[in-house]
Amino acid sequence: MNFRLLKWAQALSLCVVFLMISCSDDDTADIQTDPDNPTVAEFSTIIFDEENPTNNKPTASASGMAGSIVQARVLFNTTDTKQRRMYITLDSLGQGVEPFIPLNISDDNIKGATKADGSIDLEKKNTNMIDFTFDLPVPQNANGVLTYNIWTTTGRGDFRDPTKRRALGVGTITVTVGDGTNPNAMVREFDNVELMAPLADGTSETFVSLLDTEKVFTIEEGAEVAALWDFGYFYGNTLNASLASANNYPDNIVNILTVANGNMGSETVSLTKDDLNTVYFSKSTDIDSDGFDKVQTSADLNSFVRSDVQRVTNLMEGDVIEFVDSFGKKGLIRVESLTAGAGTNGQIVIDIKVQP
Repeated sequence: MNFRLLKWAQALSLCVVFLMISCSDDDTADIQTDPDNPTVAEFSTIIFDEENPTNNKPTASASGMAGSIVQARVLFNTTDTKQRRMYITLDSLGQGVEPFIPLNISDDNIKGATKADGSIDLEKKNTNMIDFTFDLPVPQNANGVLTYNIWTTTGRGDFRDPTKRRALGVGTITVTVGDGTNPNAMVREFDNVELMAPLADGTSETFVSLLDTEKVFTIEEGAEVAALWDFGYFYGNTLNASLASANNYPDNIVNILTVANGNMGSETVSLTKDDLNTVYFSKSTDIDSDGFDKVQTSADLNSFVRSDVQRVTNLMEGDVIEFVDSFGKKGLIRVESLTAGAGTNGQIVIDIKVQP
């Protein structure tokens, strides 16, 4: 699965200066400036040492110029715990946490690829001792704080839940740009998301993850990505057009666990019911289609109260649904169009606004 990189990352080639970073003997320093070019890059280090926790340095900070590069270094050492994956997230200028996939990691021991959920795949010989450096690009025309969280897991984790199978961390690197004042947090918007009625063989694009709503998912993609889904679509004989959280999806239509675990790929840990996310829905009585268009900031959604219902049924075009996900994020769904039916032609098209 390919996760969205930040839009400004695509423009990096216009501003990247190739750097030679010189490390001092003091690995515990927050920032180590390149002595040959001190205005271009800084070197920020976090340390977790399971055997000698007094060596831990869980936070580091740096000041970055817009369009520059800050280099990060992570040293995660364990005794008995096996580190299988590394997760990195970025909250860019207070606009919400998203997966961060480094464009380069300087370590020959890394497999050089990400797992299907976007985490960094660690070599077996790297499961106890990790020493990575990688670039943290600063966007052009930025002002505020970039916050990176980094941790390792013993197996499949979740970018939105650092406690899930955590091995070491969470380490935090903050990069201050300009005066460090973040702009107002805007909602994330996703238009014309098409979800198909489910097929028994799991080949229909039926599920969506609020972590990556530019892509829809088939059930057959397996246990690795099913743990990231938030809700899916189905069409019932009496419930008609419906949305249901992954955790409460009707087994008599498609059993997510059976299909996903039948397509595990290289994953060694089976998906369980507890791995499936919950989303709670309610049809809005206060916000209509025009009101949906007026929602712009995260604060516009703060008043929503979580329901106890993980399905919303008998949907019609123009309906607006309020929701709260497993991680407390609040959002809105608007039904743009429907094609009735449970076969290959049945679908729902929705717009989504969600807190970052």
